[in-house]
Amino acid sequence: MAQYGNRGGDPEYLDSALAWQPLAVTAPRMLGPGLEDRGILKIGAFGTCGNRNAPGYVSWRHTELFPILAQYGINPDKVFNPEMEKWRPEDAEIESIHFARDEVVAVAVTNQTESPAGITEVGLGALSGVLRGQDVVIYMAEDKNSPPATRQARQLGKSILADTAARYPLFEIVDSVTDLCHVAAARLLDRIAQRDSGLVVPAERRILPPRRTDLNPAVFLSGTCGPEKPEWMKKVEGEISGRSIPVRASYSKNWDPAEERLQKANDAVLLVAITGETESFGAQAEFGALALQALLAGQSLAVLIEDHPSGPESPTNRSRTLLRAHLDRLCADFPELPIFVAQDLDQLVIFGLSEYYEQRQRLQRS
Repeated sequence: MAQYGNRGGDPEYLDSALAWQPLAVTAPRMLGPGLEDRGILKIGAFGTCGNRNAPGYVSWRHTELFPILAQYGINPDKVFNPEMEKWRPEDAEIESIHFARDEVVAVAVTNQTESPAGITEVGLGALSGVLRGQDVVIYMAEDKNSPPATRQARQLGKSILADTAARYPLFEIVDSVTDLCHVAAARLLDRIAQRDSGLVVPAERRILPPRRTDLNPAVFLSGTCGPEKPEWMKKVEGEISGRSIPVRASYSKNWDPAEERLQKANDAVLLVAITGETESFGAQAEFGALALQALLAGQSLAVLIEDHPSGPESPTNRSRTLLRAHLDRLCADFPELPIFVAQDLDQLVIFGLSEYYEQRQRLQRS
């Protein structure tokens, strides 16, 4: 007599049909199909802008990018250049469109500027490219000639990005502006050739790697800091730790950047607050890289972005405006993107609590 459930006694059918495969393990994490036919066939040249009228200012786009593109037969009109005489907050919307739709995104952070805006766009450019299928190439100067006010921000952003690229090689980090220009030109020519050939590549939904099962069931707080523990961190830490939840914070009188990187890379829930207490250059600089890491690893991430008391066109508020614009565009393109933008500290706390319990349950089951 044939075994129950075995059609005709076929052992191969029995093995395949009755082998237990939990859906939670086999079901992939999916994202949208990317740019499809909505891409703009340009190089978005982001990063260092600076004040064009400042003495000694050198534009990497004019001194290196445009001459190198000419060698490849690429006209300057194939470049979106965000440099302008006077930047206004509403210009962030235009930049965010090119950031999201240009098929090649080149982000160069040179030693010409102390603004965090370009550094912020490094990680966001990598995140954007992974989600939308853009070609992303990045250069960030980090040496003794870097402006002192930005050294910590550069270190934070670049270290997280390098760690992520080593685990997930989905974008390119180069060693010089010259290399960045050559790579961007080659990538654009590839895109032009594909478009001219009439070849249609079917859009596919992107499958993310499985969520890590070795994360620490803990909450990590980072963002605005200073010589003393900031008020926002005291409030959030108190609310979460009061429920016997392990919570750690980036503030320390004996700050160890290597230890902080490990916690950010391995704690399951990341809460970032960019408040008005300080200029928060470092927090803004690392956020894009942190968001990409969290997406790929399966961490839970929330961010609060407040205005700084300085004017709307100050370097820190310009960077915050750009960050909000890029995040708004990402969330509009990818509603399922697991990044929560909080409106106040109470929302940040609620998100941290709920995500901690969900992550803890998931990690215990795995």
